[in-house]
Amino acid sequence: MTIDKSVAARARKVAALKNVHVWEVVEDALRSQLPDESEIELADPTLLEVPQASRRAS
Repeated sequence: MTIDKSVAARARKVAALKNVHVWEVVEDALRSQLPDESEIELADPTLLEVPQASRRAS
């Protein structure tokens, strides 16, 4: 993953203001943007929803 320099600079500024490590700021930002697990499970297609041509034998 590549992070834009301006985003990294903003993360450093926020970390300095909050007196925390930069990765804590990045982690908080990622967590706020990720959907709940229940939303992810609903988005996962069932076997009936997958087209026949896309199915593979295991």
